[in-house]
Amino acid sequence: MTQILFLGRMHLTTKFQQKALSSLKGISPKKIGITIKKPFDTLIVAVTSSNHENTKRNPLSIEKRVEALVPFLEKIGINYKIVPIPDIPGDNKWVDYIEKQIIYQSRGKLFINPENTVLFSSTPSVIKLFKKKKYNVILAEIRKNGTYKTFRPFEIINMLLSAKKNWDRPDAKWKRYTSDASIETYKKYGLGDIILEINHDLLTTSEGELSETRDFRTYGNLMDSSMPMKWKELSSFIKSGKIIDCGCGTGTLLYYLSEKFKNSEIIGLDLSREFLSHCLNQNYPHPNVYLYKKDISKKNFTSNSISTKIFSSILHEAYSYNNYNLKFVKQTIKNSYEELKKTGRIIIRDGVKPEKKTIYLWLNNSDGKIHPAKIKKLSTEARFLKFSKVFKKKTGIKYEIKMIDKKKYYKLSVQDAYEFINKKDYVENWDVEANEVYGIMTFKEYSKILKKTGFKIIRGSKEILNPWIKKNRFLGKVAFFEMKNKKLVPIEFPATHLILVGEK
Repeated sequence: MTQILFLGRMHLTTKFQQKALSSLKGISPKKIGITIKKPFDTLIVAVTSSNHENTKRNPLSIEKRVEALVPFLEKIGINYKIVPIPDIPGDNKWVDYIEKQIIYQSRGKLFINPENTVLFSSTPSVIKLFKKKKYNVILAEIRKNGTYKTFRPFEIINMLLSAKKNWDRPDAKWKRYTSDASIETYKKYGLGDIILEINHDLLTTSEGELSETRDFRTYGNLMDSSMPMKWKELSSFIKSGKIIDCGCGTGTLLYYLSEKFKNSEIIGLDLSREFLSHCLNQNYPHPNVYLYKKDISKKNFTSNSISTKIFSSILHEAYSYNNYNLKFVKQTIKNSYEELKKTGRIIIRDGVKPEKKTIYLWLNNSDGKIHPAKIKKLSTEARFLKFSKVFKKKTGIKYEIKMIDKKKYYKLSVQDAYEFINKKDYVENWDVEANEVYGIMTFKEYSKILKKTGFKIIRGSKEILNPWIKKNRFLGKVAFFEMKNKKLVPIEFPATHLILVGEK
């Protein structure tokens, strides 16, 4: 048995691939300069990144990819086996991983090695890895001199993106190079629209995340640990019906909502592939939870259809990842107003900017080191000095050092001090948090935007100083002072967050 390994993400197959693979049916490898005796009789199709979907790099689910592959492979006429390969980063052990996955996924019925398998590929990095393990390679679209005979699948998808809403026109350029099987599947499910929508998510990376560096395990644990308190603050304002959790994270709030509102339709929206994966794995109390990969700033539902829309610790991210532009937050609130039914509610729980004033900030300089490599080992003062340089994409924080009664204080805006004290302990996601602005508006500014949009502010909306954070993260670490009558007077810490509810 001599096998051809056809390896790729398979979001689209091409006319060239179909013709090239068909020409290999039954021929001796010697005819193309490969020293394997038996003719080609099996095609192993390894679909990589099989566990990824809804990202710019991997827009389509494995089910849709396989459905398009089957008629494509049937036309080739070679006995074939489809093997889904979960994603790992490409490195020197990647070929070993592919070999083992083919064994395990086929229950031991298939195996590949340089003696029984030839790689069919045009990707230089993949070819290099397989050649290193002594595999023979059939160059697909690529020539020996490194040029290409025709367009590769990702280039054809780029043609589809260029066509925009006209992607399904009979004369669309991408169709000239695409296999009939892929064209039919794209048309059947409107896959072009899905790919266009995903690629127009300006906030995400190619892997469908807001950041390349976020530690999701730590970030998710922090979100989940505070959920009982969040639920206590939110739950009394929620109206049953169609309830939307915008930026649903790990799905913990969705769990609470499903349990409390079992007769309601609970919908979670998030842009993160990683978090949506967590949500899918939650064991919800009732079968009333639905998930969508959507940008929460867009209008995603029909007008007058929603009873409650919740924004828990997410609007500051929409602001921060849109170049600190409030228009995205205002548009999100406006879209929410249109989507909500009459008397429907928007619930915002997020950071809150203190009213502007100058304060004197005392920082503990003995609770850690001054210059270690790891941020978690730095003293509070050393963390502040580091934060002051990198905050808001290195815009930084302006301050003056003042020595008063032989003690050091930092004279600065209370708003900048607020950002630091609420970020200083997020050491696992330091780079991400340092670029976000947590308090994007004051309580009055938030309220003004809601009222201008048409909302009535519901009684119980307020600013809150989290008592646990005050006790465990502020006291003994930082202290706030004001200058009154030429003397420093201690003042209370600013509120950590707000709960603001508007009713249509």
